[in-house]
Amino acid sequence: MNKMELKKRQKEIIYILEEGVAKQIQQKLLCELEYLEALGDHKKGMLTAEQKMLLFSYEDYLKRKRYQTDKEIYEEIGVSRRTFYLWKKSTGLFSKGV
Repeated sequence: MNKMELKKRQKEIIYILEEGVAKQIQQKLLCELEYLEALGDHKKGMLTAEQKMLLFSYEDYLKRKRYQTDKEIYEEIGVSRRTFYLWKKSTGLFSKGV
């Protein structure tokens, strides 16, 4: 997705949110908006730790876990051990025993 497409989709979401939608739909749109913002910042090269973890998916983790330790993963991503731990907790990886 290029910069123009990102901005266009962000504007669409903001317009929908301003029109007023149900809470459940609003939450999904806000998550998508946050994700798109992280993508834009990634293209600029200035991500926060939270944005890095937002872009890091459960599937990415499972692929990397085959050949890397958690320490190697969070160091490569560039986040702290605590941020990585909180991400794992929020995705339910501890309860799944992965």
